[in-house]
Amino acid sequence: MNKVSKALLKISEPIFLNCLHGLEREALRIDHRAFLALSPHPSSLAFPLTHPKISTDFSESQIEFIMPPYESLNQLCEELEKICFHVRSELNKEYLWAFSMPSLLPSNENQIPIARYGNSKIAKKKEIYRKGLRLRYGARMQTISGVHYNFSFQPTFWKAYFRERNETYNSSSVSEAYLGIIRNCLRYSYIFPYLFGASPAFDTSFLSPASEDQKNSQYHSKQYFQERKQILQRLKNFQKDQRSRTLYKEYATSLRLSEIGYNHPLQWKLKISYNSLPEYIETMRNALTMQPSENEKWPSQPHEQLSSAPLQSENEYYALIRPKQHELQGLSLLDALSQKGISYLELRAFDIDPFSCCGTDLKSFLFTHLFLIYCLFHSSPFMNSDESLQILDNFLTVVWDGRNLNCKILPLLGEKQNGTKRLWEEDINQKKKSINPKAVSLRENGLSLCKKLKPIAERLDWENQNYRRQKSNLYMDSLSSQEEKFRDPKNLLSSRILDEMNQKKQGFIELGLSLSKEHLEKETKLTEKDIQKFSQMRELSIREYKKIEQEI
Repeated sequence: MNKVSKALLKISEPIFLNCLHGLEREALRIDHRAFLALSPHPSSLAFPLTHPKISTDFSESQIEFIMPPYESLNQLCEELEKICFHVRSELNKEYLWAFSMPSLLPSNENQIPIARYGNSKIAKKKEIYRKGLRLRYGARMQTISGVHYNFSFQPTFWKAYFRERNETYNSSSVSEAYLGIIRNCLRYSYIFPYLFGASPAFDTSFLSPASEDQKNSQYHSKQYFQERKQILQRLKNFQKDQRSRTLYKEYATSLRLSEIGYNHPLQWKLKISYNSLPEYIETMRNALTMQPSENEKWPSQPHEQLSSAPLQSENEYYALIRPKQHELQGLSLLDALSQKGISYLELRAFDIDPFSCCGTDLKSFLFTHLFLIYCLFHSSPFMNSDESLQILDNFLTVVWDGRNLNCKILPLLGEKQNGTKRLWEEDINQKKKSINPKAVSLRENGLSLCKKLKPIAERLDWENQNYRRQKSNLYMDSLSSQEEKFRDPKNLLSSRILDEMNQKKQGFIELGLSLSKEHLEKETKLTEKDIQKFSQMRELSIREYKKIEQEI
């Protein structure tokens, strides 16, 4: 740890808790048999276009909870639990699906309903965008759900940070610091599927039948089918549970973050740069405007996608972590970033915790808070294309094979590595040993990282105890929990899911349905104030929606 970091850890004022935490959590609505609910978004929840906390994601059947920033992670998770309970109480004979990988899906993916937002200009644009996603990636992939964590340091922290560095505090310096965090977060990105992955299995209805692929051939590009062929080839090596239609990978951690989920090969070649804000904006603009080759074109009809570029919008780039700026009227995200700089970071790294009624675990975000501070304190050299490939390689190794006790990764942190063109080899760890003798144990590397996080955890617990009068060992407890996962993969959510399926003799769908029903039965106490608040949000949503519709 450098001198600046050590000095900041000794400051007497409480600067490390001066940050904001927000969450977005997605969940599919299902019926009593675990089939995707094909019903409209519940009218009792008002309109997803205008509701401040309850919206929809890709599908009309996919609810999205939007939690605004809170200073306290405890309060954030408590509020999410309340709103999840509120939504469950408003569902008519339906449940919120407990897993990230989807429930039983229709045999024809065109029956998966795209989210509907009304007849206004903005509503139609959102619908066309989703048609484009279905065209490019398929509707099944878009039903995969997860949890996004939004994080930012407040000005008090930044002022102290740049004062210790003898640097000027302004939007440019803050943006460069955030980009340094992003680069280091990507270097250690493999820890997220390992620690928080909860999708080692899925139901066969997630796979489209060959007849449907043939039928939809006129709608997809040649490149789409090339990538699809590689993905299906990978799936041939899955184990099949003999009692059900469950497919699983023995040592997988997060199939949601694999090539069959939100780590799609179509986006690997975009080469978005995080070395500076101007470079990030330039490479993103290129992805939003570049004209595809004949091999890559989607033979779409009018109003089936927003554009033919590799990305329709900034949000289509499924990066693990993204720089964000608050919406500014009349400006795109890139224009807002150009004018105001980076305001916060969005981490899209978390699977839904199926054993939690709100789909999240407070300890995972406490640990991530520690980790992001470490990423800021640690040296963060610029990244070249070789290192980017190694980062992707390490990440996919852990996604597919992370619970293997012999799992190894290659050291990164700015070192130039070679021999990284392999992304589809089966014997991952054996290949790594033959390519690079410097390969290190995933678990040893993780334990080493946890050791480095301890001074930060101690500092945050000290601030919690002395300034917020809260339990003093929250962060150290969280860190200890992650250490146990690195010591023994049996402590991982991905392990627990497969163990539960085996012990209860249930397939993926049966376990998911039983957990979904259990969550409905767990009562969260809502105060009169809570009930009134939800009622007010509903009324506000209705008024705002009518106003937007009248502007047509």
